[in-house]
Amino acid sequence: RQLGPPLATARDGELTTPSAFVEGIRPQAERTARILGVPADALVAQAGLETDWGQRIIRGSDGASSHNLFGVRAGPEWTGPRVSVPTLDMVAGVPEPRQDSYRAYPHVEASFADYAALLAEDPRYRAAREATSVEGFARGVEAAGHARAPDYAARLIEIVHRGLPKQGELA
Repeated sequence: RQLGPPLATARDGELTTPSAFVEGIRPQAERTARILGVPADALVAQAGLETDWGQRIIRGSDGASSHNLFGVRAGPEWTGPRVSVPTLDMVAGVPEPRQDSYRAYPHVEASFADYAALLAEDPRYRAAREATSVEGFARGVEAAGHARAPDYAARLIEIVHRGLPKQGELA
């Protein structure tokens, strides 16, 4: 899947503030949103939530970025590169430490392309991909089991309603 040219600004070390992160990924989020028919702000908010606005992108043991903006796990079907990191998942309302494997991508654009493919092809994400609002998208992603946090949809919705970080703002 081609979603556009690589982003010159979306490289390690250049997305040092929340507003730089938003501006760096916005063009790719908008292209992906048009393909999927979902709100671009929902994709930006989700990437921001998953990575703490670019500050906590999953890294391999060598320190290299996974470029995984959406926290997509690498299940047994995933044949591409992966990184294994310790995580804390909520299981029946109780935090449980575990080692988890996540998909790794060569660049941010590949993360968007893979996430778009996941949303488009996995039947669990039907409600998310058919959503026309941020609220519908967020609830659909949560219902699909994308994140194990019980308030994931509410957090995404709140980020968009509060407003995405803009140039010159602290977030």
